[in-house]
Amino acid sequence: MFKRFLVFLFIFLLLTAINLLPSHAEELTPLKKGEKLYDSNCAVCHGDKGDGKTWVSEDLNPKPQNFTDPKVIKTLTRKRMIQSITNGREGTAMQPFKTQLLKDEIELIVDYIRAAFMKIDAKPEKKK
Repeated sequence: MFKRFLVFLFIFLLLTAINLLPSHAEELTPLKKGEKLYDSNCAVCHGDKGDGKTWVSEDLNPKPQNFTDPKVIKTLTRKRMIQSITNGREGTAMQPFKTQLLKDEIELIVDYIRAAFMKIDAKPEKKK
């Protein structure tokens, strides 16, 4: 009886340990990585929907960028977004993230915003 219990316990612990190991099938896509970074760094001001409607934004002047606004979608470039996140925006509450985020992470955030809220292809803009 005790022997069966030990075998059961061993199998249980082994299966638990296997489930705790990282799975290659669970690797995040670039857009999912961008989403996680956006959620932890940007959503507090820009909102879960990218519309800038949050309790924090009520007291900000100017308001955070609304990434769902058609005018913004038409005029806001990927390059400007990267610059704004990297260096912040003078005269706004937008602070620089160049010391908190890697360049690649900033690009992942921008590509996520463009795909999820602006409905623009996440691929970089072509150089003219």
